[in-house]
Amino acid sequence: MSWRMLGEVILTADMSGTPRVYQKLIPTHNSAIKAIRTYFINYNNAAFTAVGLKIYCNNAGVPKALIATASTVTAKASLFTENYGVIETYFNFDPHVMVRSGETYHVVPYLTGYTGTNSSHIAWKHSYPDPAYQTSVDMSFEGQAVSPFDLSIISARL
Repeated sequence: MSWRMLGEVILTADMSGTPRVYQKLIPTHNSAIKAIRTYFINYNNAAFTAVGLKIYCNNAGVPKALIATASTVTAKASLFTENYGVIETYFNFDPHVMVRSGETYHVVPYLTGYTGTNSSHIAWKHSYPDPAYQTSVDMSFEGQAVSPFDLSIISARL
């Protein structure tokens, strides 16, 4: 028996310019985001120093301007001790990020000291299937590719 994880590969070029890998977020209540938990996949001992998250405001469906950077980052040494693996990690936002109901935001991962290649990289894990407990799973490639990233938002309703 084998297991597989589906994730979006983060490229070295993604560490500058307009983010390519992001999760859209539309709150249903005015909230204060305190933290985000998410998963990353390490494929063949990718070279990086630390990983963190940023939150951007929206511009026509894509990230526009940075509004918050996690106050904590996670060092590679505390995430991965093997060449291959999946790990859940946690990022605090202090001060908390105030978000408005109905507005669009984007959660974006970033890595420091990162060199990603086809043969050695970090990927952001998708929550496939979505939702995780649905009764009929879409096993098509298209169904897998559109599932959101696996993250949990810790927030307080305002």
